[in-house]
Amino acid sequence: MMALSQATKILQGTLSGSNVDFSNISIDTRKLQAGDLYIALHGDSFDGHDYLDQAKQAGAVAAVVHKNVTTSLPVIKVENTRKALADLAADKRQNFAGKVVAITGSNGKTTVKEMLTAIVSKQGSVLATQGNFNNDIGLPLTLLRMQKEKYAVIEMGANHLGEIKYLTNITQPDVALINNAGESHLEGFGSLKGVAQAKGEIYSGLANEGVAVINSDDDFANYWLELIENKKIINYSMRDKTATVYGQWQQTDSGGCLTVVVGGNVTKINLNIYGLHNAMNALAAIAVAEALQIKHENIAQALNEFSAVKGRLNFHKISSTLTIIDDTYNANPASLFAGIDVLSARHGEHWLVLGDMGELGEDEQRIHFDAGMKARKSGVSKLLTIGEASQYAADAFGEGAIKFKTKGELVFFIKKYKSQELTVLVKGSRFMKMEQIVESLIKGAS
Repeated sequence: MMALSQATKILQGTLSGSNVDFSNISIDTRKLQAGDLYIALHGDSFDGHDYLDQAKQAGAVAAVVHKNVTTSLPVIKVENTRKALADLAADKRQNFAGKVVAITGSNGKTTVKEMLTAIVSKQGSVLATQGNFNNDIGLPLTLLRMQKEKYAVIEMGANHLGEIKYLTNITQPDVALINNAGESHLEGFGSLKGVAQAKGEIYSGLANEGVAVINSDDDFANYWLELIENKKIINYSMRDKTATVYGQWQQTDSGGCLTVVVGGNVTKINLNIYGLHNAMNALAAIAVAEALQIKHENIAQALNEFSAVKGRLNFHKISSTLTIIDDTYNANPASLFAGIDVLSARHGEHWLVLGDMGELGEDEQRIHFDAGMKARKSGVSKLLTIGEASQYAADAFGEGAIKFKTKGELVFFIKKYKSQELTVLVKGSRFMKMEQIVESLIKGAS
């Protein structure tokens, strides 16, 4: 519980009305609980100030606003309610006694977050980012859920420069990780160097005794090292045997074996997930766990038990011969290429179903063309595309590429070949809703 007067002081606002206590904070009247403080956020297509009556009816005891409003609720007036949300979250973080980890990267950050959450949960209670709550609204809401957990694992996403710096200043992590930098959100970052610069902002908010975790195999590793001053550094690699955490990967039919060397100690971990990129994700999680001084046996046990995150290389047997690989959660060039590598290691014929990859700016045509070339060179026999940008991939792929106007037509086409020994990878950006194709194929098989 917190009194409105205390919140007013934190926010440097003005209180009108009774000095009541509130239990939690809500920004959505549909999910608001009795006793909550309602923060009226304002965006391009919504204005929370229009829902003060609904907030009161749902049980809100007070509201935070940045407009002049008419309401019987006690209100704290501030200059900007979005900043108020962040300020309250920062205060919550400052009073949190556990260790806080911040994770960002172009690819794999959610998988690393889930791996690390599984690891640290073997040693204590943990709060972790849920779903896509990794932006300037979702991250503060996550921090506001902090109680007496031993660990907090916080994911950070961004599509423009300055966003991660803003988030990490709120979070003040004890450990910060950049998983990698790739061609994602180029529309907002302008270039791959812009992506690396944006990701590097995560180290700016490290706590005084903080630890920076570096992927030494990334092309921008040296650039990130230059950004870190007077902080302990832990690095991980599959190339450099002198790295703090060194790994070797051997693919198997059920996933792969990851051999990890830390301080001369060798541990073998059997991963139930596919791909070299996921082995690197595991190394990243192990490196952060080292920073947190997690017991090696807990690390190994958690990763041995770990299964793929939904929408990330999930295998579905549609018939005795047809397998669908669901990698539909999102897409950028690096994650697509990693998926194609997993596909090409399978027995039988290989098909790729590709939807558009978004936020690539002026590089959109080139990147989709490169995707078609990568698929062709990797032994994909058919490329099935849907969307405008993916047509460039089809053009590059040439013979064997088929452009579809609807998902229904595409699903019908695949079903005709379910008696062949065939593996189909389904991939595309979130806005393309490519999971609908997977769901239709699974439903048709039942």
